[in-house]
Amino acid sequence: TTGQPYDLEQEDDVWQAELAIYSRPETHHDLLARRKALFSGRPVIDWGLYVTYRAQSMVSTLSPPKDVEVANDYVADFEYWELAQRDAWLLTPDLWLRLDWRPDPKTRIYAALEGVAVFGNIGNSTGSDPATAVEVMQWGAALETNVTLGLVSFGLDLGAASGDSAEKWESYLGRDGATPWGADNKLNSFSFNRNYTVDMLLYREVLGGVSNSLYFRPHFDFDVIPTEENAFGGMISALYAMALEPDAYPGDARNLGLEFDAHIFYEQTNRFLATVGFGALFPFGALDRPTNFIFDLPGKEAEWAWTMQGNLFLVF
Repeated sequence: TTGQPYDLEQEDDVWQAELAIYSRPETHHDLLARRKALFSGRPVIDWGLYVTYRAQSMVSTLSPPKDVEVANDYVADFEYWELAQRDAWLLTPDLWLRLDWRPDPKTRIYAALEGVAVFGNIGNSTGSDPATAVEVMQWGAALETNVTLGLVSFGLDLGAASGDSAEKWESYLGRDGATPWGADNKLNSFSFNRNYTVDMLLYREVLGGVSNSLYFRPHFDFDVIPTEENAFGGMISALYAMALEPDAYPGDARNLGLEFDAHIFYEQTNRFLATVGFGALFPFGALDRPTNFIFDLPGKEAEWAWTMQGNLFLVF
């Protein structure tokens, strides 16, 4: 359909309440005070708490009589729409912490942590069957650490997101409460924002994002030319990932894979930035395809993959 959407009923709207408490520099004076604290060797801690509550009591559903054929354009069939109990609520607390400390001019210690959870219940998930209650319990967390010593830096990044024990990988294929392998009355699978990238292949290409897994990512960065006009350096990292709910993966195994990534860059200030990256993924048992997993295909072990990517950014 085209045109302006029409709100059939106010009672099916979702309402939301938010609470935000945080401590971070906001004004120019705050930024100057933070900079002074950093260069005087004092650690600076920022934090924030963001809580959201959403609720929906009713939902509009299309419920025509069994002997009536509904047109493809549902908007035209106003007489067949009715309200049904939704009885849904979601509580989402989100906590963020950041530490920045420069004990001397050549040393910097940095750490950032964010954790989020989603709790709730959907009393009627389909709108037509009041017996389709769904329980929501999801969580995710990410930690970034980095220690800089002159021209080199190193750190360890960690991340985890809850998963669903439902079989056949439908937490990634998408679900609507009723899958070809049976109904699922729990929503436990949490997914990171797809713009939060931690690798080049496993999460970014194969899985499509961090979900139902735990990863460890040590990394090492170096600068060769750290002048104000030019910069040349690189980064190497390794990532190991494991499943939190192995049943949700095709291979029904704990280990997902091991990936190695490397990047080099060259930058001329206010002119351009060029980067070249290489990644190699060695998948483990969780990504193997068992016999008859889908479309009666034979079983097959996952094979290693690689990618090489180059980017050129012009500044003007």
